[in-house]
Amino acid sequence: MNKKGTPNNLEPAHPGNVNAVRHGAYSGRALEPRREEVVEELMKAPHVTPLDRFVVEEIARLWTLIEAMDADLAERGLRKRDNGTRSMIELRLRASGRLERWLREARLTPATRSKAPGEDVTIVTVNPMAGVEDDSSPQTSETPR
Repeated sequence: MNKKGTPNNLEPAHPGNVNAVRHGAYSGRALEPRREEVVEELMKAPHVTPLDRFVVEEIARLWTLIEAMDADLAERGLRKRDNGTRSMIELRLRASGRLERWLREARLTPATRSKAPGEDVTIVTVNPMAGVEDDSSPQTSETPR
């Protein structure tokens, strides 16, 4: 703290101050209104239940983050001043991968929506002793009756 400073002219941060926000990717407050819109829209999906709300909120968080990143990349470009790649591109790609995994988990992609709920699971029974010719093994290739 500057002991010789004049605290009379210092003002605390104003509520809702967004002066330093460029794209909003690092500001949950800047993304909140759009995130709520996405949550409400996704909750209307016929197979989504109230128990899925956490998943839907995570999807909405990533969705709005990616929208903010895309807007920043569109406005400021893909390269830095020194012609290097911007770190925002790497963050964008990682967020996109996470979003894709959550969308598949929630059956919110065209491919996963087209499958019936039980269709995407395949049960395979494997006998690890199959082909082993040892009579002392308790497992045989015959099905017990």
